[in-house]
Amino acid sequence: MKEDDLMNTVGLMIPTKEHEHRRVLRPCDIASMKHKEQLYLCHGYGEICGFSDEDYRASGAHIDDPKEVMRKQIICDPKIGDASYLQDLADGTILFGWVHPAETKERAELLMRKKMNAFAWENMYEEGRAVFYKNSELAGKAAVLHAFQLYGTLPQGKKVAILGNGNTAKGAMQILYQLGAYVDVYPRKAEQAFLHHFQEYDVIINCILWDVERSDHILYLSDLKKMKPHAMIIDVSCDAHCAIESSQPTTFTHPVYEIDGILHYAVDHTPSLFHRSFLEDCGPICAHYLDILIADGNDPVLQEANILKDGVFTNNDIFVYLQMLENNNILFKNKMAEND
Repeated sequence: MKEDDLMNTVGLMIPTKEHEHRRVLRPCDIASMKHKEQLYLCHGYGEICGFSDEDYRASGAHIDDPKEVMRKQIICDPKIGDASYLQDLADGTILFGWVHPAETKERAELLMRKKMNAFAWENMYEEGRAVFYKNSELAGKAAVLHAFQLYGTLPQGKKVAILGNGNTAKGAMQILYQLGAYVDVYPRKAEQAFLHHFQEYDVIINCILWDVERSDHILYLSDLKKMKPHAMIIDVSCDAHCAIESSQPTTFTHPVYEIDGILHYAVDHTPSLFHRSFLEDCGPICAHYLDILIADGNDPVLQEANILKDGVFTNNDIFVYLQMLENNNILFKNKMAEND
């Protein structure tokens, strides 16, 4: 038996999520891999980033039709959790990307029913830092740039509050400082301080990853009427009806909505706007971990990120989060109905 026969094959799918342009490997990343011959890419995979099929073939990868690529043992897609083809994958397929199984009940049930295995990028940490931290920074930067375009004004001179002080907040802060905004940052422990001053801000940016055990909100629906007229909320975290009760994820097709005169922006994959930057930052990282997954997946970072094993979730917080989202959604709809 050949050594290759003992290794996993990897299919790199073109994301099906609306306006998702991120790709995971450049030809130069593939050329650096030890097991490049195990990679299969869809026709046209890199065109959005300026790479032809021939570029990828020359690097050592295979090019094939999507139906064939989907049959590989590992499927890699940045937004794999949102993929429309999940139900068409073979039972037991290994998923590698942002899975976010708790985003919807239907997604979690599908992953369990098909006995999927998943190595979730959102759970990958190395020496205490998120492996894909640069994507989080990019999310903050991209959200600010896109939202202010839709707001119709530059950040210069605007008073902005940022909730959170992680990588996403760092990215938002960098762009805002560069564009001349006045910025106040409120870490998790400073929520009360923010609540004493939230009426002063032109723009509020939420970058807090919500604690699944919390049943409250930082900004309630009723708080919108206390904000500056025509202010804007940018919810980069995009946890529906969590930190910001009135927030729910939006799309690039319909990126904003208004409640009580407050513009809300909550696109949940803003780094797609700068897909080439993502690829430059994260291509080498993906190449490194795909090489390991192809061989045996024996790596502490990957093992911690192995959130789903043969359809069984390794952490029950997923079901707690799903219940919280359902409860928050019902409460929000009831409040909106009362306002009408």
